[in-house]
Formats: sequence, C-alpha cells, structure tokens
Amino acid sequence: MHPIRVLRTLGPRRPPLCRGVDVAHAWLTVALAVLLLVGGPLIAFGAGRSVYRHGMAAALQAGREQARVDATVTADATANTQASQYAGVRGQLLAPARWYDTRGVLHVGTIVSVTAAGAGTVVEIWINEAGDQVPPPPRRGLVIERAVGIGASTAVGFGFLVVIAFLAAARTLDRRRFASWHLAWESVEPRWSGRR
Repeated sequence: MHPIRVLRTLGPRRPPLCRGVDVAHAWLTVALAVLLLVGGPLIAFGAGRSVYRHGMAAALQAGREQARVDATVTADATANTQASQYAGVRGQLLAPARWYDTRGVLHVGTIVSVTAAGAGTVVEIWINEAGDQVPPPPRRGLVIERAVGIGASTAVGFGFLVVIAFLAAARTLDRRRFASWHLAWESVEPRWSGRR
C-alpha cells in the first residue's frame, strides 16, 4: 500500500469508498513499518549484545583456565593427511613437541602448528590445567564479529518472519475485501443488467 494512501485511510477524512478492510490493511502496513524500522534493530541489538556478553565471559573464563606456554618442536611439522579427534582439518600442520605445564611437568605429544615449524623451533601453545594443548581463547575481535553476525542474521530472520506474517494477513484481508465486493456486486448487478 502506498504511504500516501495509508495516511489518507487512517486520517480523519477517509475516502468515501474506504471500507473497514481497507482501514485494517492500512493499520497492518503501519505495523509492518514499525516492526521493521524499530523492532528489527532492537532485536538485532539484543541478540548481538547477548552473544557478545556470553562470548567475552567465555573468553575470560578460558583465559583463567588456560595458560600460554612455549613448546619446543622435536621434528619437522608435517601436513595432516587424515582427520582425527585432535586435528579435524586435512592439511593442518602437526608437529611432535615437548613443553612444560604451569607446574613444571614435562609433556610430550603432537601439537597443531600454525606455521611449518622445523625441529628445534619454539612455538607458543595454549594448554589446559592437565597440560594438554587446547585452542586459544577467542580474541575480542572474533567475539565482536560473531555478535555482529548473529545480530545481522537475527534482523534478517525477524524481517523475513514479519514480512511473511504481513503477506499472510494481507492475503486474508484481500479475501475478505473480494468477498464483500462480490456480495455488493450480486446486489447491484441485477439492477444494472436487467436480470432478476
């Protein structure tokens, strides 16, 4: 519905052929605009804010439970040729290494390396309380990216649902409008055509 027509339909001086269905359709259009222009951004902001808070809390918790230590690579890093429970990405670099945990206990194992590390190279890794390598805690930038992505996705999803609901309601109103036109025509048509 055109914005000018909506304003005329909702205004104090309605057009003479304006029916109740037309007024309902105009209010439905106003509700659509308000939901999309006000509700969508509010829901997107709320979802993004929630994801950001949760992500930052998880990052802080992981930062408290994990420690960054130096690991010495004992042999050249090789590309992973098959997925395993430790390296799910084919082509990821794996290197045998040794490192000391925060209590000074020596650990020997295979680490996931970001770069092609040769034997004797010292790389930083993150470990948990047991001394096993874990992924580093998420950076603030990554948490912000996730929050913006979730917020934007929520806005698009909300907008999609609102538009679908609007179209369904508008279709119902159109059916009522057509039914009322049909009834009005049935009462007028015999007088115009001369049929009884």
